[in-house]
Amino acid sequence: QDKVFVTNMDCFLAFIIKIEVTLKGQPGLITLQESMLKQLALSRDDIISYIEQSNLSDLYTMINMQTLLEGMLSAEEIKQAKMDTPSMFVITTEKRTYGASILFFKERLAAMLLSQNIEKAIILPSSIHEIIVIPYDDSMNPSFFKAMVCEVNQEQVSPEEQVFDGAYLFEGIEAGTYLIK
Repeated sequence: QDKVFVTNMDCFLAFIIKIEVTLKGQPGLITLQESMLKQLALSRDDIISYIEQSNLSDLYTMINMQTLLEGMLSAEEIKQAKMDTPSMFVITTEKRTYGASILFFKERLAAMLLSQNIEKAIILPSSIHEIIVIPYDDSMNPSFFKAMVCEVNQEQVSPEEQVFDGAYLFEGIEAGTYLIK
């Protein structure tokens, strides 16, 4: 294909250009293609180098799920939901778009997790806009989370917003992030 992209595990990241024209209230997006790079006398490596050298990875934010829900639910709904589940976090961008791309910035992802004292975690790609992080403990069954992502993708996430039908296990920057089989 002509699209410019990079791969990581079972995902790929296509590069898009946002333009200031809106259509039906949505910003215009153009998928970057190899033919465009040729016209601009740029290489794929030039684009990747630009992204790595820029502070684009600093646009990510990590929000405690409890805090996020408090902003969406009433106090009574929170009480009824019995929020005594394990700590969970959402990682997305400031604008809450394309946040799952953090999976391609391994050092930034690790730094964010370590800032919350999370050394091992289950990572659920909930859509292209965000991932959910659950601190890992030995009582967890990683296969359960893989099945959960598959089910949620089938029932609630449109195909164009799905990242992957599975989950990841993060075991630190040195050990890396692995697909849960």
